Amino acid sequence: MPTPPLGKADQSATGKSGGKKKVLWAILFLAMFAYLGSYIAVIAYVYFGGRVVKDFCSQELIGKSVSEAKELAARSGLEIVEREGLLRVTTDPTMSRHTCDLKLDAGKVRSAKAFFRF
Repeated sequence: MPTPPLGKADQSATGKSGGKKKVLWAILFLAMFAYLGSYIAVIAYVYFGGRVVKDFCSQELIGKSVSEAKELAARSGLEIVEREGLLRVTTDPTMSRHTCDLKLDAGKVRSAKAFFRF
């Protein structure tokens, strides 16, 4: 006696279509979890990543000598890039998006401004 062809009701009884749905839901859940995790990581980097630089830049730096500013930056664990008339203080001089630019005049700090570069 030949066996009848499986219908949709019989397929769900064997678990084939239910297994595919579970796999699709698992993939969807993992993709959503990865998206949310990366979103939270970016927000945390933007907010907390520059906190040290912002704290450094908000100190009373105006009128201090270049050596005093460098010493304060070193104590905070920050890196310094020196250019003509400018000290750029960052967490990483090559890739940092959080910086504090100190404009210099006659060996003294004249202005300090924190930046976040995209």
